[in-house]
Amino acid sequence: MDTLTPSSETALDFPGLLRYWRGKRGYSQLALSLAAGVSQRHISFLESGRARPSREMVLSLADRLGVPLRQRNRLLLAGGFAPAYTEHGLAAPALQMVRQAVALILSKQEPYPAVVLDRFWNMLDANQAYRNMIGVLLGGAHRPSWRRAADA
Repeated sequence: MDTLTPSSETALDFPGLLRYWRGKRGYSQLALSLAAGVSQRHISFLESGRARPSREMVLSLADRLGVPLRQRNRLLLAGGFAPAYTEHGLAAPALQMVRQAVALILSKQEPYPAVVLDRFWNMLDANQAYRNMIGVLLGGAHRPSWRRAADA
């Protein structure tokens, strides 16, 4: 399941990707050409495959269309260029400060349950309140202190 991407048959096709993102953002060829500072004819030629974009043109169009960085890399690859943006997993050493910030945010949500999800809705982390809640809901041994006092 890939979010915010066109169908797989246009995955490596620059004209298809450009058409997809232009349509997704609600731009006409004319509106995109005005925003990017090129002619509407050039946008038409790029979308039909009659013209090849430069690296700068790919990045400019992606910027005007608000394409996410991961998908900008796909546009660059489809245009025949190397990716411009690095991609790291959350476990990468370069993202240690991000992990610390996420842990701080989760802890500050206490006593309310909070989870961290990726773009595919996979749970990456959760705070202790969430773990306690799931333990109670799934019939685990852990019972909150207010339940122990009420049962006595």
